[in-house]
Amino acid sequence: MTNTPLSCPLQCNGCPQKGLDLKAQHLEKMNWLKTKLAPWQTVIREINFDENKLWNYRDKVCLKAQFENEWKIGLVKHDEISEISDCQVHTKKINEFIKKLKLVLPPYELFPLAYVNISKAQATLVLKTKTLPSLFLGENFYQELSSLEIEGLWLHLNPVCGMNVFMGKNWKLIWGQERSKNEQGLLYGPASFSQLLFNLHQDSLKKCVAFFNLSFESRIVDLYCGNGNSLFHWQKSSAFLMGIEIAKEAVECAQINIPNAQILRGLAKDRLPQIKEFIKDGPYFLYANPSRTGLEKETASWIAGHPPEKMAYLSCSAGTLRRDLEILEQNLKVIEILPYDFFPRTRHIETLVLLSKKSQ
Repeated sequence: MTNTPLSCPLQCNGCPQKGLDLKAQHLEKMNWLKTKLAPWQTVIREINFDENKLWNYRDKVCLKAQFENEWKIGLVKHDEISEISDCQVHTKKINEFIKKLKLVLPPYELFPLAYVNISKAQATLVLKTKTLPSLFLGENFYQELSSLEIEGLWLHLNPVCGMNVFMGKNWKLIWGQERSKNEQGLLYGPASFSQLLFNLHQDSLKKCVAFFNLSFESRIVDLYCGNGNSLFHWQKSSAFLMGIEIAKEAVECAQINIPNAQILRGLAKDRLPQIKEFIKDGPYFLYANPSRTGLEKETASWIAGHPPEKMAYLSCSAGTLRRDLEILEQNLKVIEILPYDFFPRTRHIETLVLLSKKSQ
């Protein structure tokens, strides 16, 4: 017996585990994780998941748009788009938005849409042009957005968009507000990163809080801090806070969301001098949630040479995680590995690693 919904297109490659029940999904993920992290498989725990978010859970998507006499919006496989306007992994809000959008979109020559990106309550239409189109989508469509709980609609002009959907400039808000608030009340924008499955992500952060056991004298460095979701938890201890983030929008939001934290923009490796100054007065703690490329080599080497009392590392790539752990283990010991299923029905698994400074 499988869990594939009847409306799921057979050619869609978005959920490679869609034919497996939950037990089989987790077994496949766990076997893969233990292979990738073989040196530490004895401390890998069971997969954490949210049983209430197995369907209609995805509230952040980036979908390809293609026009061939009519618009198709979905995922690409072999240069063809699989229509997924009734996707049962996406939230109903996203499905309804896509359906309504297709009804009002002008043809490609007037509106060169390349991608549709939705981040919770913020939606962005990415156009492959450097010229703002004179034709928009109509007041009736804009009025319907509120009923879908969309709070901001953007046009992003990216004449060279391909694998890189966004570029740094050419954003225009055409309806609504430029910032929304998440479940914690923290501001985010159309390009701000946040983890899927809010409650499950909160669980991972609460485990970090318990592991760190921060005090008002503690210092914690938060690498790739985004708009401040993790900093929000560390600040409850009244510890000294530093966040490092490369994305301009996320930095602006973090500075508002966590005003008592020192937020620096840039790559972690380029902010090592400021980190060194920040931790000079005593022991420190470290949290990292990098992209799939993992820690920069310079950053991993610096952490290994200046080990925190405790470190928590949330990884979305077991391959780069293994590489980084092999460096960090010079002076840090892996205590526990906690897998998190933020992407049910895919082969993707997030991994939280808790490390402690080795005794001298």
